[in-house]
Amino acid sequence: MSAAPAHWQSRGVRALLLWPVSLLFSTLARCRRYCYRKGYCEVITSKLPVIVVGNISVGGTGKTPLTQALVNSASELGIACGIVSRGHGGQAQSAPYLVDDNSSAAIVGDEPLLHHYKTGVPVVVCTDRAAAVHKLSQSDVHLAFSDDGLQHYKMQRAGEIAVVDGDTGFANAMLLPSGPLREPTNRLAGVDIVAVQISVTQSHPDTTALLQSVPDLSAAVEAGVPVGSFFLKPGKIRQLWTNELLPLDALKGKVVTAVAGIGSPTRFFHALRNAKLTIQSVSFDDHHAYSEEDFRSMPLGPVIVTGKDAVKIKALSLQDIEIYELEVDVDMSDNLKFAVNEMFEKLTRCVKPES
Repeated sequence: MSAAPAHWQSRGVRALLLWPVSLLFSTLARCRRYCYRKGYCEVITSKLPVIVVGNISVGGTGKTPLTQALVNSASELGIACGIVSRGHGGQAQSAPYLVDDNSSAAIVGDEPLLHHYKTGVPVVVCTDRAAAVHKLSQSDVHLAFSDDGLQHYKMQRAGEIAVVDGDTGFANAMLLPSGPLREPTNRLAGVDIVAVQISVTQSHPDTTALLQSVPDLSAAVEAGVPVGSFFLKPGKIRQLWTNELLPLDALKGKVVTAVAGIGSPTRFFHALRNAKLTIQSVSFDDHHAYSEEDFRSMPLGPVIVTGKDAVKIKALSLQDIEIYELEVDVDMSDNLKFAVNEMFEKLTRCVKPES
């Protein structure tokens, strides 16, 4: 995604001029959801329960790393998991496509390929996520996670986790195109969990502090929806061509080019600066299709990229350039962990195979 339009930051003249279009968008969104809830539009049922990890706004909120952390947590409980995705950034797959080691990001998208490598669970890509769930149900899987798809109501879901950017919140809290919202903020009152991504910190804020930074979470809090936080903690760096793991400190004292083609690159750059690295930041649009020329024009020296970018860069002939992938750990607040574990426990009776 390109940088957010400036008029999303306030309810200024341009946002208000676009308000009639936003009103139409809102009406259509509400009608669409109503039709699915009332059965006027078909919801495709599945024997495979689905937990949707999505958001009500456009842009990056941390859905992908959080999905991987949730999959790993469920797997540790003995629940066989899989992931479905639309495959943004790849070629639109109208038929379900099972990601494997021979898949490329150009075909399946960068996020599904990253899921495949980071979790090792089956990942199915399709523009019709309900069809992807059906394909996944034919594997030895007992629980599906949908990376994005909160508004894909055709797909039946057993639980919903809404992810929110705690730094930017919902900007002017207006719907597209006046603001960044796909659905109004009161939609959060109907989800099971709200997970707020925050910047790296020593301790997680409580719900009151989260409400102060993102007041529009009030609809969820008033409805009794659990609200917790998480952040992406920088870990080691992996040499892209040798897979050698090194401490992040290995790049201290060097001028590092930090490259990111993700929805919200600022947090990535901020984390590296907090780690006392001297960086030159280079950002591209979300799901950017990298070419060798993108890197040949950069200054000589080490380059550090996100995991989402790494799966695409690995396919290029750039072995003469020192490129590292920053690995991250998802650090969840205690109340978010508790809410997630409660959700898993409710589903365990249905999804965990009998011993």
